[in-house]
Amino acid sequence: MEPYTSTEYTDMLLTLGAAGGNAAEAVRMYAGQYPNRRQPSRPTYLSVERRLREYGSLNARAINRGRPHGEQVLDAEEDILDAIADDPSTSTRRLGARFRVSHASVWRIVNRKLMAYTHIITRSSML
Repeated sequence: MEPYTSTEYTDMLLTLGAAGGNAAEAVRMYAGQYPNRRQPSRPTYLSVERRLREYGSLNARAINRGRPHGEQVLDAEEDILDAIADDPSTSTRRLGARFRVSHASVWRIVNRKLMAYTHIITRSSML
């Protein structure tokens, strides 16, 4: 389902204020004022109020919106391969935690390197 528009959020908050903070009453008032709109539920009102109080924004909280995932994995790739060369028995989960990437990313790096190595061995044996 699509998120509410800024206008709808604003109208929800104004209705909640007019209802004295009573979400159930705000639901009834909103339905009366805006019968042709999607009708928010009581939990929606509570969520909108909580988000505005906690984050200062009505937008849903963004998680991990910093650096793109691919760059972080690429930057860690050489370090991960060096760590594996130093101690091949280290778990992928431990390496992932150490270099702040998922253990699945560690597996992909290892498999990519293994495939490249296998390809070199296969090609050289054909000569």
